[in-house]
Amino acid sequence: KQLLTYLLKRTVEERPKTYLEILEIPSIRDVSENPSDEEKAFVIRVLDNLLPLNE
Repeated sequence: KQLLTYLLKRTVEERPKTYLEILEIPSIRDVSENPSDEEKAFVIRVLDNLLPLNE
């Protein structure tokens, strides 16, 4: 949850700018390579509720 919260910051300036910055986030170390069904469901709910991008 902490990782998603960080990645979805409202202002672009607060978000990581590179993949390396993402890998340096302390909470990324706690992310399992094999997420549980509960974790997968959480991510799916978050993605389903994102506002559409204005392109």
